Amino acid sequence: MAPAPTKQRGSVLIAVAATLAIVAVSYFATLAMKDMERKAGKVIGGKSTLDTLDTALANFVAQNRRLPCPANGVLPSTSATAGAETLAVGTGLCAPANQRTGVVPWRTLGLPESAALDVYGNRISYRVDPRLALQFLPPNPSGFAAMNMVNCTPGGLFPASSVTITGTSPGPYNECGPNAGASSQDIVLANRGLPVTDGAGIWLNNPAFLASTATAGAAYVLISHGQNAAGAYMSSGTLSTGTGTVGTNETPNRNNRNLMTGSVVAQSYRDVTPANATQTAQHFDDVISHPTIIQVLAKAHLNPRN
Repeated sequence: MAPAPTKQRGSVLIAVAATLAIVAVSYFATLAMKDMERKAGKVIGGKSTLDTLDTALANFVAQNRRLPCPANGVLPSTSATAGAETLAVGTGLCAPANQRTGVVPWRTLGLPESAALDVYGNRISYRVDPRLALQFLPPNPSGFAAMNMVNCTPGGLFPASSVTITGTSPGPYNECGPNAGASSQDIVLANRGLPVTDGAGIWLNNPAFLASTATAGAAYVLISHGQNAAGAYMSSGTLSTGTGTVGTNETPNRNNRNLMTGSVVAQSYRDVTPANATQTAQHFDDVISHPTIIQVLAKAHLNPRN
């Protein structure tokens, strides 16, 4: 049989090459899709973990009328005090006050450590307004609590109950005490909470805003440091430096940093949406929870009466 003409053989090779190219494109597109689905699943899993912790913290508030102090992230899982809140005996204050190595206090919340780890196996960072974690101890007056607004009335104009609390600085300390009358949560909770922005200077939580608004100060901040794990404490107590690019807006969320308070954008925690997977300064894969004080109180059924 005579050999096929050169033109015919060339056409066959072109067709084969085109088919292989289509297969390759389809293959890599499938891989990319699966990678996107995997990452999306991680984000959803991360939010689910934070939702569980939000509920555990609200339950703690319902029972103790305050939020817990952070646990010390430097302690390895083998330590007998790993996961226990750093509440100073005798003062009722979080110690150290800067919460520099704070992580979720899983032991205090009655949870296994696994419940306080993100989907990448790292500890979830935790920061709280220390005034909301204050434990009122004798000889302080009874009936006062850091997280209990049931004696407050929305829209009330009377001053809040005031008491000078032993062991705290500064005093006096305003609360909706048993004789609060028609005090408003906006008066009692003025300038409380933690600052959170969207990474572009827009406030998500500002302590200077009225407590009854959706953008009031955050009662606490939970931070899953994402796939790059930048600034996360591991179960060994070692601080992760991160892998790959660490975005500009991830830096304020890193652990081993002092607690940020006040109403200055540069000194705020960041929650950027949507996430950014590019290996640039805009990279952001942290997952954050930052409910307002009133939102936590409502979940604990300790919000102001109507």
